Amino acid sequence: MVFRDWDPWAALLEIGTWSLTPGLVVLGIVLVASLFVDRPWCRYACPLGAVSGLAAIASPMRLQRDAGRCSACGVCDRACPMGLPVATSTTITSVDCIGCLECVGVCPRVGALEVRMGMPVVGARRAEALAVMEAGR
Repeated sequence: MVFRDWDPWAALLEIGTWSLTPGLVVLGIVLVASLFVDRPWCRYACPLGAVSGLAAIASPMRLQRDAGRCSACGVCDRACPMGLPVATSTTITSVDCIGCLECVGVCPRVGALEVRMGMPVVGARRAEALAVMEAGR
């Protein structure tokens, strides 16, 4: 692993050695940040999450919400582990979406949320990805 020295999970496994490593420092920062932000490592620092976000830009799969069938109850918003506004979006194109489909599983309305195939909207997703990069994430 290239990032092993900085990986908080590797530091957690080696916590019994009681040596101050960069990973232990990152683990401490993540633990403190988790008091204020849900999943701070996954959202802002995980290298695997960054790669999957880049792959999502070109993915032909997308999550589509049918406004006619959706009651906007917000159950999907609460189920989303990444905190995305599913109930108010038409198409979920966020690079933060991890594709877990928890929102689809808890939706009480059949057909309100569906996974669809199609050509990616590269221009819109590229603009969103650039906005995220500029925001310093």
